[in-house]
Amino acid sequence: MTRESKAGLTCEVINLENGYGYIISTSINEVLIYQPYIPAIEKRIAFESRQDAKKVGDAVCERIKKTGVATLTKEEVRHLLHMD
Repeated sequence: MTRESKAGLTCEVINLENGYGYIISTSINEVLIYQPYIPAIEKRIAFESRQDAKKVGDAVCERIKKTGVATLTKEEVRHLLHMD
């Protein structure tokens, strides 16, 4: 599992049966987000790689840090995963 602190938040990549996801936790190990699939798209599909899960999880951590909101748009996710 990969961990990286983001202003009191930790993004941890998790192995799933069908790919990867991520968990975002606080500095006191309180889970804020358990994300087993790619957010903001129509289907519930796990990330294909650890790197993709990490990239999106880190973007969510940064968004929380800057705005307090944990959402990314479909376009932002597609851009991060080079789906556009």
